Amino acid sequence: MRDRNIFLRAVLPFLTFLAIPIINLLNIPNPAIIFMLMVVYFSFIGGIVSGGISALLTIVYSAWFFSDAGSFFRFNSENLKKFLLILITMPVTVLMVGRLKDKLKEKTTQLEKKMAEYNDQIRLAGTVQRYIQKGDYADEAVIVRTIYQPAQAVSGDSYYYHWRLENQIFNGFILDVTGHGVPTALQTAGIRVIMEQELENEICSQATLERLNERIESYLIEASFAAVVLFSFDFRTRILTVVSGGINYFLTQQNHSSSWITIPGSYLGISPKAEFGIVHISFEQGDSFYFLTDGIVDQMDMSVPLKEGKFEETVAQLEIIAKRSERRDDCSALCIKVVK
Repeated sequence: MRDRNIFLRAVLPFLTFLAIPIINLLNIPNPAIIFMLMVVYFSFIGGIVSGGISALLTIVYSAWFFSDAGSFFRFNSENLKKFLLILITMPVTVLMVGRLKDKLKEKTTQLEKKMAEYNDQIRLAGTVQRYIQKGDYADEAVIVRTIYQPAQAVSGDSYYYHWRLENQIFNGFILDVTGHGVPTALQTAGIRVIMEQELENEICSQATLERLNERIESYLIEASFAAVVLFSFDFRTRILTVVSGGINYFLTQQNHSSSWITIPGSYLGISPKAEFGIVHISFEQGDSFYFLTDGIVDQMDMSVPLKEGKFEETVAQLEIIAKRSERRDDCSALCIKVVK
């Protein structure tokens, strides 16, 4: 490959000859500017080697062009000045443009190296993000299947679940911070920590989101906000409590039928007086609940019932949606089945 590049650098400048018949045909009185452009071009694309060959050809042609008729390399005083100007400026042009090309190449190499390091760091950040998300889980009371599909290397989505009070209350949340990229990922990490702290309480409530709304303000940059839904399965009362902070729907499968449950609720970080909706639903053994971010829901038609199926089949349907190549947003889900 290197030999091929050297060959091209040496051969391409001979295209300078193509300008000669055009110049002669058009009877251009001073072709120096045209040849100067060609020398600059070949110096830039091929370096000093290409530029030097083009410059040498230009000098030879100029010596012939400005010579007295029938006497090669004999000039009148005016043409001699023109030829000497070309003789001096062409090599200088090659050296200047070649040097600039070398500097550009050096800067480009440095930039590519920095971009490679940056991309490695982004990929590492994405790996760390994925690592801190809890994976699938199962015990005698619940089965949890998770979906986590960032649109880019890092994500603005996150989720969490945990047992409280000696496995009597199963708390969790799913979070979607606006935007993509590193700033959003950092915001998401900070908000996630605060939310985990708030879910130390037994049952999530509207007051939980009100406290969160106050605490996360310093974590959100201008024009950013967070959408979240909190849930608590209370196995003492068999009541599921769901609180909406911008994620206003979730999917249920109860009594062999699927339905969307909608809850009004403001985003976090929009207003200190935001209002959050809450619903309470009885659950029984075999019921399933699906908490989804916009990345999945926006690809679904909520007016069309989800294809009926068992829990694992529904999870598989949602995974297919989350992995569609045309998706433009982060896709996450917590899919929970009650087994006792």
